[in-house]
Amino acid sequence: MQNFVQCKPIKFINTFFEKYAIYFFALAIITLNYSLAFDNVMWGDEAFSGVVIRDTDLHGIFERIYFWDSHPPLYYYWLRLLADIFGYSIPVYHFSALIPFTAGILMAVFIFRKKFGLIPTAFFITISGLSGVCAEYNLEIRMYALVFAELLICSYSAYRISENNARIYHWILLTSFGVLAAYTHYFGLVSGSILL
Repeated sequence: MQNFVQCKPIKFINTFFEKYAIYFFALAIITLNYSLAFDNVMWGDEAFSGVVIRDTDLHGIFERIYFWDSHPPLYYYWLRLLADIFGYSIPVYHFSALIPFTAGILMAVFIFRKKFGLIPTAFFITISGLSGVCAEYNLEIRMYALVFAELLICSYSAYRISENNARIYHWILLTSFGVLAAYTHYFGLVSGSILL
């Protein structure tokens, strides 16, 4: 059996799997989530997000969320930016959540993998991309995926600082993404404050 494992084709497959499987796995998870974005389905809160950004300027968005909603304004500005660039359509609104989700997965593949290894990275990608709640929030036209990406950067920076291996940019990332998370959702305000 050991001779079989030592043969060149099997060695090549093992080497290839160790090096590249995580990339294909992440790509498959991202593609699956993106494939779900091309529907015309919105529920109440998602429709509210679309209404907030339509037919108004940036100051009008702030007024609308002041009178109609209690969430911080950053996500609505992010949604409006994407809608102004790519058009006001439901798939574009879904992309406002999918872009931060994709950024989080790419951060896991290219940064977490080096620090924590393949198994924790694969576990993170699986939970973030396939669990029922996360699969819903990765597409939802709300601020959850954006605050996920912001807090991911914030928490990784806090981890690096706690290792006594910090550089000044870890402190800058921790502070700036903690503030961005606070202006995205109240969960981000609480979590970012704890990390700071």
